Amino acid sequence: MRIPVGKEGENVAKTVGAPDKYLLPCYIGLGYASGDNIEVEQIKYSAEEKMHYGKW
Repeated sequence: MRIPVGKEGENVAKTVGAPDKYLLPCYIGLGYASGDNIEVEQIKYSAEEKMHYGKW
């Protein structure tokens, strides 16, 4: 599952023929990436960094 970044959501909506003004908050991409794709660097966190006990 993928969450669109930047203009990606608009491009996907256009590609799949979604009606105007439809928002695609996420989608499942099938296939292979092109050779000139831009890879987004993922930030890795440990579970301990994201868990909170007794506070928000």
